[in-house]
Amino acid sequence: MAIAQLAQHLNQNALLHVQGYDNALSVPVVIRDVKNAYGNTRFLVEPVGGSGSVWVADTRITFKA
Repeated sequence: MAIAQLAQHLNQNALLHVQGYDNALSVPVVIRDVKNAYGNTRFLVEPVGGSGSVWVADTRITFKA
């Protein structure tokens, strides 16, 4: 994905998918930064409610329509 395409996701709302041992959870987050490292796209996300931030793989993110 090109840098211009990645940059359009900044400050967008999305869902972060968290996979547990036998269940799954989707958490609303805001995209704060994006990078491409070793051919993998990663997003820096913050929860909509709560605090903190974490880098996650793009495969764990779904953008809201």
